[in-house]
Amino acid sequence: METRSRLNNLRVVNLPEGAEDPDTCSFLEGWIPEALDLGPLRCPIVMERAHRVGPRRDSDTPPRTLIMRFLNYKDKVTVIKAAKAKKDIL
Repeated sequence: METRSRLNNLRVVNLPEGAEDPDTCSFLEGWIPEALDLGPLRCPIVMERAHRVGPRRDSDTPPRTLIMRFLNYKDKVTVIKAAKAKKDIL
């Protein structure tokens, strides 16, 4: 059951802290297509929610992991395929 609930989740590692302020979901919905060169999409990517994991850290440590939950599984698959094709995103 737990695996099913995580099916639409995706982790983003090394995204600088504060880049997504103030609304994480809106930021990711705009940033992902731009960063992955997805071009015009028939249906926009929609996030159900997104948040950082763990407590805030000092500025000299790596940024916290960001977890995002897609509204549709197909959006997650599209993002993963585009990320694998592009390789270096940041």
